[in-house]
Amino acid sequence: MNVGTCRHFLTNTDGLSIMKFMEAKDIFDRVWKDLQEYHMIAAGDRLVAGISGGADSVCLLFMLLQCSQKLPFTLTVVHVNHGLRGREADRDQAFVEALCRKYQVSCRVFREDVRDYAARNGLTEEEAGRIVRRNCFLQVKEEAHADKIVLAHHRNDNAETLLMNLARGTGLTGLGGIRPVNGVFIRPLLCLERREIEQWLQEKGLTWCTDSSNDSDHYTRNRIRHQVIPVLEEQVNEKTVLHFAEMMEQMRGLKDYIDLQLDQVWRRCVEKKQDQGFVIRESTWKQEHDYLQTELIRKCMICLAKSEKDISLIHVQQVRQLFNKQTGRRLDLPYKMQAVRVYDGILLQKESYESSSIGSETVVLNIPGKTRIPWNNMEICCTIFRNEGKFLINPVQQNPYTKWFDYDIIKKILTVRTRRAGDYLVINENGSKQKLKAFFINEKIPAEIREKIPLIACGEEILWIPGYRRSSACLVKTTTKEILQIQMNGGKGNGRKY
Repeated sequence: MNVGTCRHFLTNTDGLSIMKFMEAKDIFDRVWKDLQEYHMIAAGDRLVAGISGGADSVCLLFMLLQCSQKLPFTLTVVHVNHGLRGREADRDQAFVEALCRKYQVSCRVFREDVRDYAARNGLTEEEAGRIVRRNCFLQVKEEAHADKIVLAHHRNDNAETLLMNLARGTGLTGLGGIRPVNGVFIRPLLCLERREIEQWLQEKGLTWCTDSSNDSDHYTRNRIRHQVIPVLEEQVNEKTVLHFAEMMEQMRGLKDYIDLQLDQVWRRCVEKKQDQGFVIRESTWKQEHDYLQTELIRKCMICLAKSEKDISLIHVQQVRQLFNKQTGRRLDLPYKMQAVRVYDGILLQKESYESSSIGSETVVLNIPGKTRIPWNNMEICCTIFRNEGKFLINPVQQNPYTKWFDYDIIKKILTVRTRRAGDYLVINENGSKQKLKAFFINEKIPAEIREKIPLIACGEEILWIPGYRRSSACLVKTTTKEILQIQMNGGKGNGRKY
């Protein structure tokens, strides 16, 4: 359709009432029914409508104009020129602007370089166009203090979306397709098929602009539209699109019910970890139905990622399988998330605790003196006492953050650091050793905490794990001449007091 054809419609309908185009109530009644059933528009609403000039958006505009005869609201049209189709895109823009002038509808036009946006962000032009349009709609909504954004998706769009979701892997959300109401976005035409829309426009003598890119199979959605759905309609069932729509409606109802159940499961099974993510507690998780177990994992991932895109069933299954792995095993996921097998269950976090832990940092203790530990705002105070036989050792040794050591036998510098491979403890006065890793495992100290515990070390030998245990080495005896007192200031108890 060329520019002249579009303008022919506009110049030959002057003086005709909008009601003339709405005399047949068939499809309008269906649209009006959905508007009421899903509470899409309320009296006094401010609406922003995306109008491209294509058949579906022209139909949407006239449906909204007819709705305004029944329900008062204000309307702003937004048209986005993607800059991809040259004169054809300019033609569409001129058509929409003229249509809005004719019916006295406010119109905002955006001219965007979608090709450049796609290149800069590593997206396909199809993905970039969708994001750019959405951003324009949201910008006008904010500027106009609007309540809702109205889009012209119809039943065929929903069928195509369903097939794409199925092919890529999806859960109940994807099986529900496009919702009539999704946050601020409303879609009144989901009850109509493309051919119904075009037939209605033709019967009313209304024209529209045709996007030549819709004829190309370059885009994935177009291939489904041209090659998949027609085969299903011709060789399986001519009502394929209708049956898809009915199934998706059932799936949306089922999803709403499952969400209610998941809210209860969440309260029983999930613990929020400050600055870390979520822990799915194994003990309660295992008591839930298999399906709810899987959906809970998906919900935790979506909440952490703040997006559903690119979180597929395979990722959820991988996290589920982690419950059968040993403590410490981990899994990298989209959006820089990581799942870690911990004692209580599965920790889902946005960043690896290894990447943000104090790991390789080592600070030499000032003896005597004070030492500031930069990674946790802790101060260690070291004091040397001469043992003149007057000290009562036991009361001091009961304080979990103050310990005495026989300084006579410490020949190396002491440091404060986090764990390393090869670290060990002396566990009795006979000199028996235990690997630090084995101590942590036996004490069931979660992996994410192990990485952050400050250790008082003499080489590979750990003299003290503040809040947990001190070594049996360097104990103060009656023969000790110099006593080293190490006091942790600003520390908090994390476990047993040794």
